[in-house]
Amino acid sequence: AEARAGEPQLQARMFTVLGRVHSGLSRYGAADTLLQRALALQRPFDNPLDRAETLYGIGTTRYLQGDFAEAEAALLEAEALLEQTLPPDARDLVSLRSELAVLYTEQARHDEAEPLLLAALAVQRGASDDSSKADLAQTLTNLGTSYINQGRPEEAEPLYREALALDREVFGPEHVRVAIQLGNLAVLHDSRFEHAIADSMLTESLRIRRAATGNDHIQVATGLLMLGSIVRKTGDLERAEAALREGGDIFARLVGEAHPNTAVARNQLALVLRDQEKLDEALATQRAALPVFQQVLGPAHYYAVT
Repeated sequence: AEARAGEPQLQARMFTVLGRVHSGLSRYGAADTLLQRALALQRPFDNPLDRAETLYGIGTTRYLQGDFAEAEAALLEAEALLEQTLPPDARDLVSLRSELAVLYTEQARHDEAEPLLLAALAVQRGASDDSSKADLAQTLTNLGTSYINQGRPEEAEPLYREALALDREVFGPEHVRVAIQLGNLAVLHDSRFEHAIADSMLTESLRIRRAATGNDHIQVATGLLMLGSIVRKTGDLERAEAALREGGDIFARLVGEAHPNTAVARNQLALVLRDQEKLDEALATQRAALPVFQQVLGPAHYYAVT
């Protein structure tokens, strides 16, 4: 990109592409630096679509870093730019609003998330090409997760199953998106106290994640967190502890101790340690996680008050 210093628009485009690649590899610091450089180059040229793409990359990267306020600001700015340029049912605009809904769901802002997802779903239904089917599967997943977080699992299940079928069709059975869908369905089985089924699905999900991304990746950390949390309910505390320690350590390396996912993994580990009567370590682990929940998710969020 440096060789294109005399062509700032092209250089900005290259920084944006590289930044999003780094973000996909969980290299969030490098991603953010590249995307910010792209944005600085774009401002004088006022190309709304290019700037929106860069802001979208910044928003999703900041979300993955746990910086929800900055993520929302970047995504809303990108949305405003796209609204100036594209029709309301344009694919890029619909996808961005679906991403905003994920951010709102993470913060338990379900009244804001659900309308965005239902509107996106109405546009994406009837998709025929693989790329559009992948978008549809993502929106189905996002809406299902919103329903799960609202205590509406019976509405989430058909969405998750449809998303799994679409992702298998588009990406094949060994893709990380299939692993994510298996994890989502495992959460449903867990909510019905079908812990053995959930354990089996999460074990398969983790196998696919490791094969698809390598061990040191956010997807593997997420799979370990989910597996450890559910295995605890079966009483296999040693296995749960090992999964949660590994998952928490991966999160800490990739996004830092102050990230909410790291804090969730540490909090779940504290519960396992308590079950094993390792009370001093359990209390210290839980106390370290609590300020992260209060700062990032707000004092009213259920993780911040438990």
